[in-house]
Amino acid sequence: MLEGACSRTDLKEEEYPPSEDTFFLADYICRMRGRRALDVGSGSGYITKILSGNFDLAVGTDLNFGVLRDQSDAYRTENLVCCSGADALHVRFDLIVCNPPYLATDGITHLATDGGAGGFEVPSQILYSISHSLSKEGGRFVLVTTSLSDYARLARYAEHLGFKDVRIVARKKMFFEELLLLEGRLY
Repeated sequence: MLEGACSRTDLKEEEYPPSEDTFFLADYICRMRGRRALDVGSGSGYITKILSGNFDLAVGTDLNFGVLRDQSDAYRTENLVCCSGADALHVRFDLIVCNPPYLATDGITHLATDGGAGGFEVPSQILYSISHSLSKEGGRFVLVTTSLSDYARLARYAEHLGFKDVRIVARKKMFFEELLLLEGRLY
């Protein structure tokens, strides 16, 4: 696990660095414990590393093989899978977290940030993917989004997929937006 439950270490300039939204998610999940956790869109590996210290099994997925291959040694974990969302996994997870591309954009040109129309397209695809991988015995997801996206539509879509208690559980004011954590559960 990272030094201290939620510590932050600087990465070299050329590496894929965690940023404010990553730290926001990390602060929320750093004390969660359980059997199995999944980090969709692992990126730097920062969140996956925290989960690996708190869960018996932690898996990180990312579409970008290069990002997984080049993760900093400080954040590298064992169970990394190059795939879309949770599509390649046939395991039920107690906790699934995701810091998806959520920015509202006309198109998707930058895979790490562009969420498509209303910031809904990419996060909704991820929600659909994880709906089949979350444990039905109280499993929950936590997803980062922004006040600049159509987060209410995203919450309604999660409920349509069968998630319960879908709500904003944390907010963080930024210069021109508010970061939000959307959480839902399966029962």
